[in-house]
Amino acid sequence: METRTYRWPVTARGLAGALIAHFSQGHFLAQAQQVNDHYFIVQIGTEEIDRGGRVRGALVISLVEKGEDVHVTLEDHNALGAAGDLLETGLRAMRNPLALAGRISAAADDLETLQLPDKVWEIVETFAANVTPPDTRPKDIVICPYCNTASPVGVLKCPSCGGPLGDVQPRD
Repeated sequence: METRTYRWPVTARGLAGALIAHFSQGHFLAQAQQVNDHYFIVQIGTEEIDRGGRVRGALVISLVEKGEDVHVTLEDHNALGAAGDLLETGLRAMRNPLALAGRISAAADDLETLQLPDKVWEIVETFAANVTPPDTRPKDIVICPYCNTASPVGVLKCPSCGGPLGDVQPRD
């Protein structure tokens, strides 16, 4: 169990959405459960096509907001199922190397499942590095792109540096 902490503007809701978007493709299935406004649980599973399409739980992630912090915890990683499947594939290949041909895709999926925690942290780190705070500036001002001075909407020349403000005016 590993926990990492991220600061605002990272939110539990935003992280849950990023994880769901990334892991709802391929052989992964992801779902989020909102416990309350500040607590989400994300479950990532794998769909095993070669075994009748059943879903095997692979990883549980807790996302908890406390003040301006979001604590991300990787709870349970079911690596034994994927490792067992890889072992079985290896044993079958030792007996009959041609049997491996039918299991190559499934073996690749099993390897990907074993690397799931690292991939989750990669997605979380990428989201945290790229999230931007919501625009909280008043809507009746424009910011000079040359000196960052605020001016009322409609002013076409910055009172501070004299730079043109036409390109930063709101468009209707």
